[in-house]
Amino acid sequence: MQSSTPLIKLLDKETLCAHDLYLVRQTLQIISQEELVSGPLSHAPRKQLVIPQEYFQDKISDSDLDEFKFKQNDPIGESKIDKNGKLLISGTNKDFLFNYFQIPNHGNKYWVLLDDLIKLVEDEPIDQRTFIDKYKQQILPIKPTESEINFLKQNHLLANNYQEGNIRLVTTRAAYISFGAELISQGTRILDDYWESLAKEQNFTTHHRVFKYSNKIIALIKELKPKAFEKPEENATFADMSSEAFTFDIPYTIVTEQSSKEIREEYGQEFSKGQHIDAVIPGQSINGSLEISAQFKVPKYHSKNSFLQATQIKGLDTPIGEHDYNKNDAAHTNSSAIGGNAQGAPETKHVNRMLSSIMDSTTLKEVEEKPILHTGNKPIPSSLNIKGWKFDPLPIGTQAQLDKNDHSIRGLSYFEKGKLLKRLNYLTPNQIKETEHSHDCLFVNVGLQRVRKIRDTRWTKYWQYKNGLPMGLLNEEKQIKYIKEKYLPEILQHEEVTITPNELTNTDEIKTTKRIANANLVGYSNIKSFKPPYA
Repeated sequence: MQSSTPLIKLLDKETLCAHDLYLVRQTLQIISQEELVSGPLSHAPRKQLVIPQEYFQDKISDSDLDEFKFKQNDPIGESKIDKNGKLLISGTNKDFLFNYFQIPNHGNKYWVLLDDLIKLVEDEPIDQRTFIDKYKQQILPIKPTESEINFLKQNHLLANNYQEGNIRLVTTRAAYISFGAELISQGTRILDDYWESLAKEQNFTTHHRVFKYSNKIIALIKELKPKAFEKPEENATFADMSSEAFTFDIPYTIVTEQSSKEIREEYGQEFSKGQHIDAVIPGQSINGSLEISAQFKVPKYHSKNSFLQATQIKGLDTPIGEHDYNKNDAAHTNSSAIGGNAQGAPETKHVNRMLSSIMDSTTLKEVEEKPILHTGNKPIPSSLNIKGWKFDPLPIGTQAQLDKNDHSIRGLSYFEKGKLLKRLNYLTPNQIKETEHSHDCLFVNVGLQRVRKIRDTRWTKYWQYKNGLPMGLLNEEKQIKYIKEKYLPEILQHEEVTITPNELTNTDEIKTTKRIANANLVGYSNIKSFKPPYA
């Protein structure tokens, strides 16, 4: 049953002030840790708690329901909110960050206006329909009756200009299960989340940022810790960062590192003893390795039996344009005719061209049907397949490419088809072998030079990454001057503070990390420029 007077709880200034002070205090502790801040303060954190799809019901079986029933719940989360949506989290000024209320004829359940919920959890203003579609298996809004709307207006829960057709209500329990700490004043990840076990599985800590901040809070944090908000542009750090040609790379697209310190130490110990561990990835690696045999195949300008056929007609040193495979066939036919048959008539026998054993019937038919090009007195097929010798891999260029003397991606210059066909007919089988070998050398050299250039760039970026520099830093005078005179010294002075909650002692363990210069840092070795020592 519902109590005689429905409870109405309006968000008060005291709760808001306590919440703002909490945001400032927490942010000053984590502002230097990008993982915990998780993006711009003016937006919701990039890292969000994700509820697995298998937790949701596929459809509603009861049309009278006013909230979804999840297939799975969190026992710890159930202790933080009751079945009516009343918050059970203990703590001073711990309450919802919106107005909530009971309404007549709906028992003791607590409700919140859908628009108030949207304003709190969404980065940008969106309409109700978009929000409902986004959380269609979590949020089940209801449309209040006319008497319920009048009740909301009488208790100052609706603005005077509120359009009645847009009024939707959501239970506070459904909202809390879906958004957890985001709805709570001084909300702390894990501690104030419904899905506490799920948050721990997704590697959240109690220090991860939960809320988007107002301009007022951001300005206050900047005033208290301005150094954390210093941008390179404001201090003329990287001279041309605004230019379109200057872009930084994301490290994980190039560098992969073994994140586990224990595994790296185990690998180092075993490696020092001369033992090899297949399952362990050592320290770090650069993506983009090259498998030469897979990337560069030796070009073949012959078919399977081309050299065999040329050997049979003793034509290894005869230009392929002069090869006549039908000569032997004709001799065989004449010898049969001399022997004759019983009636003295010459024996006729269909002789397949030797080319048909080399090329399939489709290709042979295409070659025979194609128009003839003439060079001198000898006809040449317009295809680059000449009597079983295949030159299709050779690049045929357009007139523009020929005029510019362009080269193909594998290094060969482009050829004019008519002149190329004439030249190919003068090649002997032995010369074709040499041509294949020389072209193979050219292809591999061009490919390796291209890969070397890419690898050299990646090693340079890796060196920048290991020194804490932006990956993709250009070799320009102003940028290098700043890096040497200010940026690198600041790296050595920089300290990172990691706060880890200890659940056993109920205290925070604070760990401070500083960089120690080694031989890879400019000024601490014989490296005089920004080239890595591997170059």
